[in-house]
Amino acid sequence: MRAMTRPQARFGALLRTTALAGLLAATGQIGSGLAQTTPQPGSPPAGDQAPGADAPAAAAPAPAPDAPAPMSAPAMAATPVSVPKSTDDILVRGKYLTDMADCASCHSREGGARFAGGRAMGMPFGTLYTPNITSDPEYGIGKYTDADFERLFKHGVNRVGKYVYPGMPYPWYASIRDDDIHAIRAYLMSQPAVHEKRPDNEIFFPFTLRPGIGVWNAAFVPSGTFKDDPAKSAQVNRGEYIVNGFAHCSECHNGRTLLGKSDVALPLQGGVITHWATPNITNDAHTGIGRYTDEQLFNYLKTGADDHMGTAVGPMMETVSVSLSKLADDDIRAMIAYLRTQDRPASYSPYKRTAYQAANAPGANVYYSFCSSCHGVNGKGVTGVIPALDGNGMVRASGPHNVINTIIGGVQAAGTFGVMPALGNGMTDQQIADVTNYVRQAWSNDAPPNATPFLVSVNRIYADGAAESLLNGKRASCPKLELPALQTVLDDSSNGIVQTMKAITVPTLLQSVNSIVAKVKQAAPDLKPVDITNGLTVAYCPIVEADASVPAASKSTQLANFSTRVYTQLRTDGSY
Repeated sequence: MRAMTRPQARFGALLRTTALAGLLAATGQIGSGLAQTTPQPGSPPAGDQAPGADAPAAAAPAPAPDAPAPMSAPAMAATPVSVPKSTDDILVRGKYLTDMADCASCHSREGGARFAGGRAMGMPFGTLYTPNITSDPEYGIGKYTDADFERLFKHGVNRVGKYVYPGMPYPWYASIRDDDIHAIRAYLMSQPAVHEKRPDNEIFFPFTLRPGIGVWNAAFVPSGTFKDDPAKSAQVNRGEYIVNGFAHCSECHNGRTLLGKSDVALPLQGGVITHWATPNITNDAHTGIGRYTDEQLFNYLKTGADDHMGTAVGPMMETVSVSLSKLADDDIRAMIAYLRTQDRPASYSPYKRTAYQAANAPGANVYYSFCSSCHGVNGKGVTGVIPALDGNGMVRASGPHNVINTIIGGVQAAGTFGVMPALGNGMTDQQIADVTNYVRQAWSNDAPPNATPFLVSVNRIYADGAAESLLNGKRASCPKLELPALQTVLDDSSNGIVQTMKAITVPTLLQSVNSIVAKVKQAAPDLKPVDITNGLTVAYCPIVEADASVPAASKSTQLANFSTRVYTQLRTDGSY
C-alpha cells in the first residue's frame, strides 16, 4: 500500500482553516461577498469537468494579472537565462520542473497511471481524491489554456472558476514565473491522456463549503512573481526560488502550517504533519541545519541518507525519491545556500533531564535489548551501514514522532544504509515511549523526552507510512514494483529468479539470496545496490504473503530477513 504522506499533510493542515472560514462566509459572518459568482473571460459552462471541480463551490473572483516576469532558467541551470525556443527544450525543462514541483507524488495512485490522479487523502472528516492532470480533455487538463493553468497554479482557481482546496500548494506556486508554468503544462500535455475520472470526494459538512478559501487566500497567500534580489548571489536567488516556490518546503516545515505561506507561520522552523515531526530547516546551530556541513546536507537531500544526519523517513523520503533525487546538483546546492541565510529562533531550549544521565536511565534497558547491537552502546552506529543516533537530526527534532514511527514501521535501505526491521511489532507502547525518550536524551542529544504510550498507540494506527508499512506486515497490500529494469529481469523466467524466491525457506535463505543477487547484477548491471535491495524486497512481498508455510505472525520477519540478507550480500560483494 502506498503511504499517504506528504500530500495528506497539505490537506490535513490547511482544511481546518478553510472549512471554518467557509462556514463563516456561508452564514454571512465574514467574506459573504465571496460567495457571489464572478464571470471569468473564456470560462466554460459551470458543468464542464476540470481538475478541482468536483463539488459545488463558490466561483472565485478574477485574480489581478501579475506583472511581466523575467525569463527563468532551463532545466539543470543554476541561474536564470532565457527560455529555450525549441519545443523539445521546453518539454525537457517542463519535465524537470514537474519533478521539482513533486507533481507525481500527489497525482499518481498506487497501481494507477502516472498523473491520472485518484490518490486517496484520508482525513478525519472524510476522503479527498487528487485530480487527473493528464492531457485528457474531459477528466484532465486537456482543455486548459496557458492562462487557465497560470490561474490554477498561482491563485488556486480552476478553469470553471471555482476555488480548489489548498491541498494543492498554490500559495507557494504563486511565485513561479509564467514561462516555467507554461513549460510544466507543455510537458503534461505531451504525456499520454488517461480517460479516467477520479472518485468523488467523500467529505461531510461543513468541510464541503469553499467560499472561505477566498478569505484564507487573502490572509495567507502572498501575491507576486518571484524576482531576483540584486543584493543576493545568483545561487541564493535560485535557491530561494526553488525552496519557496516549486519545492514548497515550508508547507510541511512551517511551525504553523494552518497559516499558509505567511510571515506569521514560523517559516521553516519545523512542526508536526500527519503524525510525523518536520524538523527545523533554518540555519539554527542547535535545532536546525546549522550543525551540518553543506556536503552532509547535499547527501541527505540527494539520496535520503547521510552518516551524520541519518536516514530520511516518512514524507521526506517520498519527497527525496519522487523529487529531490532527480534535481541537478547545482539546484540542490542552491537550496542549501538559501537555507543558510535563514536565521530563526531554535525550535526548543536544550536541556538534560537528570534521570536520563544515570546508569539505570528510563528506557536504557529497552535500548540495550532492542537497539544497541546495531546502533552501539554509544549510539554511533556503523559508518555507511547503520545510522548514528547520537546527533541524528530525526532524533533531535522537537517532536518524538519520527523515532516512534521508525520503530513501528521500520525503514527500507537508503543511500548506503541498510534495512531496519519493524521492531515495534514485538514491543509494548510503554517500551517504545521509554526507548524514544532515552535516545533523545542520551549521549550528546538534549531533545525533550516527550514521548508517551498514548502517542505511540495513536501512531500505530494513524502514522502514514509507518502504521501500514512494507516491513511491519500491517499494509493492506504489497506495493507495486516501480523499477522497470528490475521488473524486466524478474519477468524473464529463463533465469529462474522468481522460482528461487518462491522456494526460499529459513534454512535456504542465505544460499538463495546470494544466487538471486548474482543473477540480478549480471542481467541489470546498471541498477544501484539500494534499488536492488528495495526492489527485491518489494518483489518478495507478495511471494511471502502467499506462502502458506510461513505463519501469518512471521511473514514480516521473513520479509525483513530477506531484505537484510540482500543488503548484506551486496555489501559483501562490493556493490556498495
